[in-house]
Amino acid sequence: MDSGRWLRVFGVHTGHVGSRSLGKGACILADEISFVFEYDQIYNDSSYPWDSNGMNMWYADSKRGSAMHLLETTILPNYLLLSKPNQHLIVDFGHNLNLGFLRPLAAVLGDRVAFVRVVRHRYDTCRSFMSEGKVPCGKGMWTLCPTKHPHIALPPPRGVWNGLTPWQKVMWFIDEVEARWQRLLADFPDIDRLLVHWCDGLDFERARFAVFDFFGQRAAAAVGSERKINVVAKKCKQGKHTDPSLKSLLSDAELGVQDADYQALMAYDNHTLSFTLRNVLRPFDCGYQK
Repeated sequence: MDSGRWLRVFGVHTGHVGSRSLGKGACILADEISFVFEYDQIYNDSSYPWDSNGMNMWYADSKRGSAMHLLETTILPNYLLLSKPNQHLIVDFGHNLNLGFLRPLAAVLGDRVAFVRVVRHRYDTCRSFMSEGKVPCGKGMWTLCPTKHPHIALPPPRGVWNGLTPWQKVMWFIDEVEARWQRLLADFPDIDRLLVHWCDGLDFERARFAVFDFFGQRAAAAVGSERKINVVAKKCKQGKHTDPSLKSLLSDAELGVQDADYQALMAYDNHTLSFTLRNVLRPFDCGYQK
């Protein structure tokens, strides 16, 4: 299909990383940019992925090539219908990108697409998921499941998955998203991209500034302007996943023990640990423990 003059920027993340503040139109002031967050869930995913016909179930049942077909016939044309005439940059920071769309988007759109990879403190991400009881292969909507989904980059050894704790299954999901990102970069090393990390509130503000600057530059390029388009935050309802009153949330030290056991069970080799998972943030990367 002809991608026209529109540029697209997609967020690559696990969820629970501030994606609402970073990529939802209700939280951002930029008239020249169309913010489309998962089509506002028009694919009808429920909280329990295996009892609906949403995108999670579709991906579990999909065959090779079906993501490309859905992109070309439905998703990309619909983006243009949801944009105003003066909006030539389309941003989607939704979670559905994890369901098999990374490489098809790069293949179809080429130099008309860019990606923003957002990485949050590993154990804060775990606590955020677990505070809502979201676990891969169970409740969790967009989370990947190694026993049901295709194209798994980090398949657990036989018999390991069912023995992992819920916390360790979230760690696996964090690692799987990173492994798929590294696989994309191996296939498309020149793809336009931005990588941001954050551990605390100050880090997040720096990350948001970098992301908005990236949006502004790409929005200007989409219309051939040398003037960067301003993108600023505005007050909006925030997604606060973690309830600090929950006594069942584990500390960094406790999660460190589970993480070490998880890595031993997964039997990751040195290449996986040093290259494939090199962007995964643990407490010592942030300089503190909780």
